[in-house]
Amino acid sequence: MNAFRKRPRVTSIAIHSALTAMVITVALSGCSPALLGQNRKAYRDYTDVKPSVSLQRPSVSGEPEFQLPLKPTAEDYLAVALSRNPKLERARREAEAEGYQIAQMTSLPDPLLSVVPPTGGLTETAGGRVNSVYGISQKIPFPAKLYVRGQVASHTAAATYEAYRATHLQLVADVSRAYYLLYFSDRAIELTTRSKGLLRDFRNIAARKYEAGAVPQQDVLRAQVELANLENELVTLRQHRDTASARLNRLMAYNVGRPLPRTDPIQPTKVTLELDALLAVAAAENPEIAAAKERIERARASLKLAKLEYMPDLTVGYQYTEVSESGLSPVADGEDHWQVNLGITLPIWFERLSAGRGEASARLSASRESLADAEDTTAFLIEEALLKVETEQRLVELFGQVIIPTARQTLDATVSAYRAGQLDFLTFIENWRRLLDFEISYEKSLSSFEQELSELERLIGRPIEVSNKNAQVDS
Repeated sequence: MNAFRKRPRVTSIAIHSALTAMVITVALSGCSPALLGQNRKAYRDYTDVKPSVSLQRPSVSGEPEFQLPLKPTAEDYLAVALSRNPKLERARREAEAEGYQIAQMTSLPDPLLSVVPPTGGLTETAGGRVNSVYGISQKIPFPAKLYVRGQVASHTAAATYEAYRATHLQLVADVSRAYYLLYFSDRAIELTTRSKGLLRDFRNIAARKYEAGAVPQQDVLRAQVELANLENELVTLRQHRDTASARLNRLMAYNVGRPLPRTDPIQPTKVTLELDALLAVAAAENPEIAAAKERIERARASLKLAKLEYMPDLTVGYQYTEVSESGLSPVADGEDHWQVNLGITLPIWFERLSAGRGEASARLSASRESLADAEDTTAFLIEEALLKVETEQRLVELFGQVIIPTARQTLDATVSAYRAGQLDFLTFIENWRRLLDFEISYEKSLSSFEQELSELERLIGRPIEVSNKNAQVDS
């Protein structure tokens, strides 16, 4: 005879009853698809954060080929930086990692399976000796707790994603700044080298006139001093170019000493921007403001969760006991037992619960103040950047359309007069130096204009559509 008698029907009813109770309770706990739909969508969104462009990683054999054309533009450098910059990739991975928190926060804890094997002293019942006991239990949070935890995780992931966007925009601005510093160095070196050639020619003219007794020796000496000064300026400019090149290489995750080709001249851009339109775009697109809004929503969800902590959690359990026919009882029949267990937590430590609620409330207030600060700071920086853009644009127009043409005409007249012996060398030097300074200032303003325009794009959180005639920002 078998030592144990099974009761398939009893077992089937027991399992069905236990599973039914568990499903109903899980649904009530806030884990139903209807309640968790938003959290699941957020989970899919934030665990699949795509890189800006396809990543290029160094091969095992070494660094890949330099992915730049022979005459790279600022856009070419930016494309490489977006594909290789480790800081941007780290920010993307951090946003992705926070996304994975959503599923963890909205999942039930693992159920507990227990087994009491037939060891030691066996319990005797009227139905027979207890052989084994099998049990399974599941802790189920109070309704809506899991959903609210998912909301906290979702807003945390959203804020981290906005930090990734901020890193992306900062990288774009940094590449633009480094490129146009490189651009200015190239133009300043070109202008200084060309001006040095002109001055060298006039030193030779002054030397011949001095030999003929037509001019004093100080003309020759002054020319030599200015040539030496230009050589000193070229040394400084080349150093600045090397620094800009190293900065650009670092942003592209290349060797900082890697040589970069000379930049090409650019045409000035005309932009017309309105402060109110820029502020409206920033209110919707600026990642710092967006992140501050997400932190407010996270704090609201945290406060709601702190209030829910006053409510008890439920534990549902099912236990099945196998009973043998052998035993001391004369009526032992080996009938197996099953039962469903219910339990709740007792949230009675109100000091801890009250402290958690107070903390959540304080963080919500702090988050609101953080948003106000982000909005005020962004508005100030946008106005400041806009003023710089407009100032540099006016300087570019003034230098390019008025000052430099006039200074060039003045120098041409001075050259002709000096050759004819009608003007002293000092006047030539002053006019020559003034034109060189104006030309360099023009290129500096042009470079600064592009840098500040890129900074403005970073602040509003969106590229500005620019042509050679105008610029637009859609609010």
